[in-house]
Amino acid sequence: MLYDMDTVLSYPDSDSISDYAKNAALYCQTTGIIAGRAGGVFAPQETATRAEVSAIIQRFVEFVLD
Repeated sequence: MLYDMDTVLSYPDSDSISDYAKNAALYCQTTGIIAGRAGGVFAPQETATRAEVSAIIQRFVEFVLD
């Protein structure tokens, strides 16, 4: 499913998201799978912590099972 790129990706650093990943980032933001980091940033070029990855996986599984 494709999303309207103009209506979401409201993170101030969304320009740092690679073009190939923008649709996936938008999907994750829209569904609540990824909520961003403190300070309201997405941090697309940073390394995710184990805790962040664990939370993303948990939200993804809950989203799929609902």
